[in-house]
Amino acid sequence: MRTFQEGIDISSLPKTFQDAIVVSRSIDVGYLWIDSLCIVQDDASDWQMEASLMHKIYSGAFCNIAATGANSGAEGLFLDRRMGGVHPTLIRLKTPSGVSVTYELLSEGFWDFHISSDTHGPLNRRGWVLQERLLSRRILHFGRQQTMWQCNELCAAEQYPNGLPEKLQTVEHGQLKALRDPVAQSEDAIPELGLLWLGIVSEYTECSLTREEDKLIAISGLAQRMKALNNNMPYIAGLWEHDILHQLLWRAYSKSGEEMDTSVFSDYIAPSFSWASLDAKIVFPQLSENVTNIARLLSWTAIPEVTGHATGQIKFASLQVEGFLRPVSVEETTTTTTHASFSCPKNRIRPGQVPDFTPSSIIETKGWVNLDHKHPPPKAYVLPLIFTGRTLEGLLLAHFVIESNTNMFYRLGYVSFDEQRFESLAETFEGAASLPCDRYEVSSTQHVISIM
Repeated sequence: MRTFQEGIDISSLPKTFQDAIVVSRSIDVGYLWIDSLCIVQDDASDWQMEASLMHKIYSGAFCNIAATGANSGAEGLFLDRRMGGVHPTLIRLKTPSGVSVTYELLSEGFWDFHISSDTHGPLNRRGWVLQERLLSRRILHFGRQQTMWQCNELCAAEQYPNGLPEKLQTVEHGQLKALRDPVAQSEDAIPELGLLWLGIVSEYTECSLTREEDKLIAISGLAQRMKALNNNMPYIAGLWEHDILHQLLWRAYSKSGEEMDTSVFSDYIAPSFSWASLDAKIVFPQLSENVTNIARLLSWTAIPEVTGHATGQIKFASLQVEGFLRPVSVEETTTTTTHASFSCPKNRIRPGQVPDFTPSSIIETKGWVNLDHKHPPPKAYVLPLIFTGRTLEGLLLAHFVIESNTNMFYRLGYVSFDEQRFESLAETFEGAASLPCDRYEVSSTQHVISIM
């Protein structure tokens, strides 16, 4: 620390840092933020404090210098390239009447290819970089083939210095104005932020993290910005309270396209109901406006690792939900270990009797499951959350008992089944009151359960 305060030998820094200093000086900016130099390394308290301020650093910076095309800090910003790739591709044709016409060949996906593809934008495959890119007011991308510019007013490249052609404009450009610039937000933009968050999570979960414990921290800056734009709305381990039932319906998929490997992290990262509990690509269902809630959130608990930093690392979190809990049996399909079918027992269960899962008591298959983990227990529970007008969507849960005989549930996966097949599940049965729960509401035949 003392040595750094006295001065830093620029030649001792990685090539990318050296190039960033050159760029800063060339645009007459006197101060440069580099995470690994400005945050005390191996100091957990300083790191936690600075991590909570990242959204202010990147949203308040004059410009973000991005080594978009570099695979490591040793490559620098100014990469060797073929200049031919910077020039537009023109096709000259003659019409039957002999008139010469020139067409420009546009590359669909031009922006994404140069900014975030594995080959040309490796920087943006890193989890920490997503919030830096989405919060920065201006970004100068030093890519593998050309330099590109991004701000609230313009997306440009060396190939298109006056801005991308309309057909190549990215949808990201419009909706993110509210995140990058408070002045740019409008009343119409605020309702869209919920959907924007689901897209951000899907993109974020495709990226990689060096440390698994950074799962929630590396996106906390975006979460804080969202809180500020939505009247400080409650945030629960990666989910927003106002749309909690929809956001609980995430589905987990393999990042590589190969067999799913969604074993839990070695340390506690997030509760099972949160997408942050798995190292997987997360997808949310697209729901229409005519959605009916079948369950409701009664209360929730979230204890952050650092007091006052609700969007960061979590010590513990749980939800208390009221809904129609029903016992089911689960059978994995033969095609893939990430999907399964489930069946429900016949309705007539005498008070105090354990639900019968023998083959003679099982009704035909009732639904489809997208599993979070391989090899779920054969006995589980279904909790429907919403009705879409065609299907019921909900959670597959497992029950366990913790201290003081407290009933708890953890998520096994996402379930979907049609309305007609749900009728047998929805009927009141004599054993409903004997199912494990915090309490059973006789009048509504609903159970109050806790999920962690």
